[in-house]
Amino acid sequence: MLKIGENILQKRKERGITQEELAEFMMVTKASVSKWETGQSHPDILLLPKLATFFNISVDELIGYDPDLSLTQIQKFYLDLENRVLDAGMDSILEDIEIKIKQYYSCFELLYFMALFILNHCDLATDDVKKEEYLEYANNILRRVCEHSKDPIQKEQSLSLRAACLISLGKSEEALNILPSSDMLSISKDCLVASAYLKTKKENEVDQKLQVMIYKNIIDLITLLMMKSSLNNYDWIETLEKVEDLIETFNLTQINVSIVLNFYLSLATHYIDDNNLELAGKYVEKLLNLLIKSKDTSFKIRGDEYFNQIEEWFDENLLLSTNPNRSDDMIVCFYLEAIANNESFKGIISEGKVKFLVDKVREIYSL
Repeated sequence: MLKIGENILQKRKERGITQEELAEFMMVTKASVSKWETGQSHPDILLLPKLATFFNISVDELIGYDPDLSLTQIQKFYLDLENRVLDAGMDSILEDIEIKIKQYYSCFELLYFMALFILNHCDLATDDVKKEEYLEYANNILRRVCEHSKDPIQKEQSLSLRAACLISLGKSEEALNILPSSDMLSISKDCLVASAYLKTKKENEVDQKLQVMIYKNIIDLITLLMMKSSLNNYDWIETLEKVEDLIETFNLTQINVSIVLNFYLSLATHYIDDNNLELAGKYVEKLLNLLIKSKDTSFKIRGDEYFNQIEEWFDENLLLSTNPNRSDDMIVCFYLEAIANNESFKGIISEGKVKFLVDKVREIYSL
């Protein structure tokens, strides 16, 4: 709601002038100014630039319109959507997102996070057609950010997220076309930034930056290794063993539970495909035990004794908080369904220990 009357009154009093003096400058009657300030009428649109100039403010500030939302406001809106999505359904949530985007069409931070929300929750679609609609909508949002945002970092993040959308839509060639080539060997940007920070000799600040860069590169390395394992080459076991070593070395079961759960599911699936039910069952048990353990600690992303300065960065960069992009219940439901709905896992789930763990997960999460 516009607050032009309140703003005129406030700015007039700040300037210490009377209604008559303002009326004289604007070449209107005192009664007109009085009606503006009490909300009985509004200034003619042609008078707004002159009024704004008089008070030394923008027209947007004069009428009380802010074209952007703060990060705190975006976070609040995102979390509200998160809390309602399971009950309301994605179609209803998409309507709310569309309304908010129309209201703040040039708030590219909002657009980016709404696209991220859709990408994180598109699996809640009732069918594949709906899921494709959601992803196309997210892709269009991100295209606008890439084309019109003046923030280079924001554009880079949106480009990466748009590529993820295109890959999910089965448009891998288009994703490759919009992404910059990474074939050329060169010094990484992170290494150059780290080197520059080291020269500043600000040890605490440098240590935090290095921790963030190391963490990001570990997650990227694990992601790439898991992609390599999906090729089902002769060395997939060795590849996944390297991932397990990284998880243990850097204590990721405490820092980032979600990526470990994803790894356990991937490894169990590989062993199922390899007809090794014993090892498949082992990693299904690990996954279920980690879900049980996480009931008390949640799936919040956190630091540890080694990564002891990165939580501030998490708060600022991982969806505005250290909370995962999906609720705990959604994460648990996803992994339970991934196991229960896979015919290949039926033999494992029916066995005593795994069945006990599945039932326990459902019990403690009230599913």
